[in-house]
Amino acid sequence: MSARNRELFALIPASLLVTAGFAAVFIQRDELLSDLSLTYGLIFLALCLAAHLVLRMTLPDADGFVTVYRGLPYELPAGIAMYSLNYVSGVPLDSLPERRREQLIDHTLRSHDDAHDLVRELERGRLAS
Repeated sequence: MSARNRELFALIPASLLVTAGFAAVFIQRDELLSDLSLTYGLIFLALCLAAHLVLRMTLPDADGFVTVYRGLPYELPAGIAMYSLNYVSGVPLDSLPERRREQLIDHTLRSHDDAHDLVRELERGRLAS
């Protein structure tokens, strides 16, 4: 399962938690569970799904291209990623020499500016070797 699909499926428990939170507030306030808490939970889920689908359609798939990620290169149990896609360059990984490719995909932690400067130099063709 791709990272994008794991992210999509992770929205379901998140929306259930938000719905439970709304339900707890309404139970505490009115001493009964109303349909309003379920409605708020469904609205939250719909907004999350809409945002996810918009991002999925507008952001390119990073497979095979030099990509900058934000976060740590780890996944928690249940496929929860500790990183997110930040920038996809137009530079295919296959176009780079093996040594340079290995340096780029070794998950070296870099600052935001350092990572973007490196990708910018690759895009300009200044770091091909």
